[in-house]
Amino acid sequence: MDLQEIKISHSARLWAVRTRKFKKNVLSMTAILPLGPETTPLDLLFPRVLMRGIDGYPENADLKKRLETLYDTRIREGCSYFGDSLKIGFTADFLDDRVVESPILRGVVDLLAGIWQRPALDSNRILRENEVNLAKRALCDSIRAEINNTAVYAANRCREIICAGEPYGYSVAEDEVEAITAAALTERYRQVRNSAFLTFFYVGSKPAGEVAELLASAFPPAPDCPGVQPPVLAPTPAAAPVYKEVSMPVSQAKLVMGFTAGGMVFSDIPDYYAMCLATEIFGGTTSSKLFVNLRERLSLCYYCGAYYENLKGIIYVSSGIDTQSKEAARAEVLAQLDELRAGRITPAELDAALLSMTNTFRQIEDSPYSILSFCSGRALLGLDCSPENFIKKIKRVTLEDIKKAAGKITLKSEFFLAAQGGEAVRDD
Repeated sequence: MDLQEIKISHSARLWAVRTRKFKKNVLSMTAILPLGPETTPLDLLFPRVLMRGIDGYPENADLKKRLETLYDTRIREGCSYFGDSLKIGFTADFLDDRVVESPILRGVVDLLAGIWQRPALDSNRILRENEVNLAKRALCDSIRAEINNTAVYAANRCREIICAGEPYGYSVAEDEVEAITAAALTERYRQVRNSAFLTFFYVGSKPAGEVAELLASAFPPAPDCPGVQPPVLAPTPAAAPVYKEVSMPVSQAKLVMGFTAGGMVFSDIPDYYAMCLATEIFGGTTSSKLFVNLRERLSLCYYCGAYYENLKGIIYVSSGIDTQSKEAARAEVLAQLDELRAGRITPAELDAALLSMTNTFRQIEDSPYSILSFCSGRALLGLDCSPENFIKKIKRVTLEDIKKAAGKITLKSEFFLAAQGGEAVRDD
């Protein structure tokens, strides 16, 4: 995979993967911002408003029509936690110029620049209040909707417990969004626009230099940008376990257990790859210890799996169970962790974990979005962006390495959503 980095200005850079495999190209724009109650509600909201209209295409319908003229190009806004930072930005997918013999990429770059730099404003030069209110309503709806997905709801409550007092443990509340005014949102948007460092990531057939020239002409340097603003990676420290339980009228209980991973966060050192493989053996596949024992052998859960949040050094074990099975399920999770710590790993478990991980990374180059997903996060952290090298490093991990990594996994939080029976409902 041919990955190239080009400096656009003191406030922007481009990472480009040149490939002719795909008819569709992808171009993303990302800014890394602080995570916390002072700015995050605003930062989650203003990208939604920017997508509502720009100079020349003031209404959302106008913008959609312009995208249709670019052969149904799609542009999406996106915001997500990235360690103890917030990642915001926009991603466009569009036909390669060579497919339609038309300058689609130039049109996409111009639209992204318009969204970021020239949103539609009212007569007072602030973001339009009606569009701000629509975006606020949509964001509040998404916050309220979380409770309808009990697995996500339980996972987020566990995150808040295990990362209490850390930026990553913060969740935006409805009242914080509802309190935002158009004037305050405009002020924050302009502050970010004038100071944020932008990272662009492109997957397509154009030479990186040509893409960089288009971006440089469309995105002038941000006047207040101090330079590259890397994400904050601060591993969650170990501490005495904290347990919390709530009851809801749902048909299936959820148990989420949060473990610290000995301070091991996303990196390129051998211990990181050992932790990845340990997590996969623990609960990453249908041949894992948790799936085979909790679900298949003991029938204690409807599903059970482990997930490594490598940007915070946390391993989550999430399961759907009957309420009366809580203690037995919890005990078996810890028993299987003890098996892993003791190095009691069968050849079948190890082979299944290796096969799962190597197949996943071999498939990365099968779509532009999977390339973007894999490489963009690693590029932001300055890590190796080669799937082939990842596979080589995973295959070097020994059973002793896995045992050592598992010995660092420590329980820190538990959240139990007890089922009262019946369907999930809201209590308004």
